[in-house]
Amino acid sequence: EEAKRLARQNAAPHGLVVTAEEQTAGKGRLGRQWCAGHDGGMYFSLLLRPDLPPSDIASITLAAGYAVCLAIRQFTNLPAKIKWPNDIIIGNKKLCGILTEMAAQSDKVDYVIIGIGINVNNTSFPEAIASKATSLALEAGHTWNKNDLLICVLRFLEQVLSRFFVSLSIEDVAHFNRLCATIGRKVTVERGGQQITGVARTVSASGELIIRTDEGRELTVSSGEVTVQGIY
Repeated sequence: EEAKRLARQNAAPHGLVVTAEEQTAGKGRLGRQWCAGHDGGMYFSLLLRPDLPPSDIASITLAAGYAVCLAIRQFTNLPAKIKWPNDIIIGNKKLCGILTEMAAQSDKVDYVIIGIGINVNNTSFPEAIASKATSLALEAGHTWNKNDLLICVLRFLEQVLSRFFVSLSIEDVAHFNRLCATIGRKVTVERGGQQITGVARTVSASGELIIRTDEGRELTVSSGEVTVQGIY
């Protein structure tokens, strides 16, 4: 909410970063509410003011996820992967969540806020999510310097997003697919009150998940609820 308040002020510049030790009004996908206390996590929001139409921003969450995944892998040497569309995982447990909010006019983006939360030095989780969540400390067996990690993540975000605002390369898209744990797995898509099952085949250059349904049809998914077999 602080990042959004600042974004509405014209004085808040492109590239502004807002960090927090805890969050009391965090939001997840589909409007889900969540809170994060002094638990060893790293929470920050990045404000962007790209000179682009709204239609060109649709896949920015995936670009951000790609950047964060690359940063975590380099900083920790842990096998982080991407769960389409906006989570970073290790094994089958969630490590990081990413949410993007945009304010725009019909032909112009006013601002984009990318909110990122990474479980860094958490040693435990509430019972309801203990089997689904992990942290860098739990995976590595030691704590990490959050400031150094933040610098690394921001550096990768700058590199990847600067390419995104032009066009991600074929190599970027191919690398994203190699890092995407959703690919090759059985998935269930909620669409129009129905459940559609199939196998995730690839993620397109525009960030859409391409699924081969159990009936043999090709289905393109750009948003909505997707359950991935074997991942929380």
